[in-house]
Amino acid sequence: MAFVFLFIKIKPSVSPVVFYLLLILFIVFWWMVFKKVKHKLGFLIFVFLFFGVLYTLLQTSSVQTWLVNKIGHSLSEKLNAKLSIQKVDVDFLNRLVLKGVMVEDRNKDTLLYAG
Repeated sequence: MAFVFLFIKIKPSVSPVVFYLLLILFIVFWWMVFKKVKHKLGFLIFVFLFFGVLYTLLQTSSVQTWLVNKIGHSLSEKLNAKLSIQKVDVDFLNRLVLKGVMVEDRNKDTLLYAG
């Protein structure tokens, strides 16, 4: 019962109707795949914990900044230009805050800087 309250408190990024429809389909699939109660309960707990931890981690600014820096480093190598972002803060589907964005070209000339 506590897991149901977990889903009510979390604001999904899709419409609630789609979210709960997918949740019901997932539960039906899960029930059909696993026959033993022990396996069902363990799998359900693992899935809830996994997605809960993943959702919580993706909400933190430090993890978002780390992911964007990894992507920026990859783009910098492919474009042979410097791209750096100091901090990222994303509220899913609401706002995006980028701080310290700097783009340099191949000649070390600053193309864009937003502090």
